[in-house]
Amino acid sequence: MPLDKAIWELEKQLLSNSKEKYKSTREIAKALGVNQSTVSRKLGKMKREQEPGQ
Repeated sequence: MPLDKAIWELEKQLLSNSKEKYKSTREIAKALGVNQSTVSRKLGKMKREQEPGQ
């Protein structure tokens, strides 16, 4: 597995776990030590990957 794919899989796992624990993207970002816009962008990417036809 290429490194970028492995990193993305880990990020998806972290974000999924964080979504269960925290109420907002702002809280997730604070817990993970990243910008809120980064969390929003990556959650959007995860959602697009789950849509049919992707």
